[in-house]
Amino acid sequence: MAAECRIEHAPAGEACVCDLADCLGFRQPTVSHHLKIMTEAGLLNRERRGTWSWYSVNYDDLNRVRAILDPAVGALAANALDRV
Repeated sequence: MAAECRIEHAPAGEACVCDLADCLGFRQPTVSHHLKIMTEAGLLNRERRGTWSWYSVNYDDLNRVRAILDPAVGALAANALDRV
């Protein structure tokens, strides 16, 4: 996997499957499968635009997972979410 990957034509904070597959060095069906699982788990947002799907991080749910896995970090995230 590349140490750094730049996706030039994607909107800030978003990527499509083809860009991620190229960047990560995996085949598109493999990346699509894993993105679907992460979307169903609530970790990613998916927006369909024509024939393309664009993915972004769902920070609210990601912070909930962090709260479970790392209580010290999770407490900070929970406090931040309470203020929103």
